[in-house]
Amino acid sequence: FLCYGHPLVLQGTAKVLLRRCRYGKIPYRVIAGVSSIDEILFAAGPPILKDGLQIYPAYASGTDKWLIPSAPAVIMMLNSIWDPPGTGVADFIKHLKKIYPPGHPVLLLCCSNVTNNSALRLETDLAGLPKALNRLREVERCSASLLIPAL
Repeated sequence: FLCYGHPLVLQGTAKVLLRRCRYGKIPYRVIAGVSSIDEILFAAGPPILKDGLQIYPAYASGTDKWLIPSAPAVIMMLNSIWDPPGTGVADFIKHLKKIYPPGHPVLLLCCSNVTNNSALRLETDLAGLPKALNRLREVERCSASLLIPAL
């Protein structure tokens, strides 16, 4: 099984394969790769881990275990908010506004990868986030993540 980045960072397929290998006593080896989380933490700069860090996929927005505002958060896999097309971005922002005020800072990051070799780092606030998200090209959406500082 081959994937981008580290196979154990937000990668459900790897989890299933590891479980099946263990159950079937099939030898396996996990080769760690540099994950987009590494690039996100580097772009954010210190002291991001001082108060802990939450990492969620965007498709988890609005669930019971969604964002604790007292700790910084990384929301990855933002491409899922455009699927299905239509109100996904607006719904995502609505969930964030239940937790953070409109002027709360956010950092939109697009990590470099094989399809998009230039990274993007855009500082905005929650009120400006819809415009920033809607300006992302489709190729950037796949590598887009959001860093939200603690309240």
